[in-house]
Amino acid sequence: MRFELAADIPSETADERVRQAVERASTIFEAAFTPKDEGFLSFTRWRDADDPFVLPLLPPESETTRIEGEDFYEQGEPDTPHGTYTAALRPRSLDYRLIFALIASSELDRSPSIGGRAYLLNASTPLIFHMYDDRGAMLVGSNENALAELRTGFADWIIP
Repeated sequence: MRFELAADIPSETADERVRQAVERASTIFEAAFTPKDEGFLSFTRWRDADDPFVLPLLPPESETTRIEGEDFYEQGEPDTPHGTYTAALRPRSLDYRLIFALIASSELDRSPSIGGRAYLLNASTPLIFHMYDDRGAMLVGSNENALAELRTGFADWIIP
């Protein structure tokens, strides 16, 4: 499912756009992930300068791996260097509101921001949440009952 977060708010009102995107993303995320759910964060960043923002967001007790790459889009062009961090954790233990704010801010050229892709994986109820920017987020999973409840609860935000 794809959700509209703040596409209806003009980008000239960036503060309001980020606020609504964070609020909607957090509401969807909290409905899909309980505090006890186990899972992972997979975050790929394109800018080395984002490390000081990304690393403190990871719980110190989580086991984190880091992989550096040169060709993110796998098109034979090594001009898209990136780093991917993967951490096993309880997704709700993250400061997800801050993560969502940093993601929403990136496309609006606000600072601080992080440029990249973040996926929050729920291993307890197989779901993946991905906020791609201030405009929207995706939730995918194999549990049709869980998805049906969310589809009903957030029908007004779903992008057909």
